[in-house]
Amino acid sequence: MAILKLEINTDDIFSDYDDSVTFEDLFTEAIRKEVTKAVFEKVAKVPVEEETEKIKIETESAIEKKLENLINEDLAFVNGWGKATFVGSIEDYIKQQIDERIMKTVDNEGRPTTGCHRDGGQTWVQYIVKKEIDYKLKQIKEDADRIATRFCKEALKEEIEKFKTQTLKGLVIQQLESVGVLNK
Repeated sequence: MAILKLEINTDDIFSDYDDSVTFEDLFTEAIRKEVTKAVFEKVAKVPVEEETEKIKIETESAIEKKLENLINEDLAFVNGWGKATFVGSIEDYIKQQIDERIMKTVDNEGRPTTGCHRDGGQTWVQYIVKKEIDYKLKQIKEDADRIATRFCKEALKEEIEKFKTQTLKGLVIQQLESVGVLNK
């Protein structure tokens, strides 16, 4: 059996420290830090995470409740003279604003108009529907043009081949008859 004897010269290790620091002090400090770290990880970390999760859930619940109350609460908007221009819930106000936007009169380029205009005279919804119909009709027309062109090319090609075949056959027969190979 072999014996390993290890000697460490602590003078070299502690040369950076003053003379009042000893190996035992550093060793004790290192053990204290490791024990503190282990205790924190085992004891304090789990309750902190649990408490953090509880706080997160409670906060989200409180925010949702406040938002729900805000949405269901009635509002009153007034103009510069104090006359109410809208009274109702936020949901009603949002619906009203959407209705106003989509039913607003727009010009031929979809920009809102004010007053009377001779161009357009259509609501935003009508403009969008018309624009979409125009786009779809353009696609259908392009598809129909492409199909018709391809069909016409194929049909014309077939007719030209028939004409060539019949004309060539007719010319050959005519020539053979003229030289007397074929009898009329």
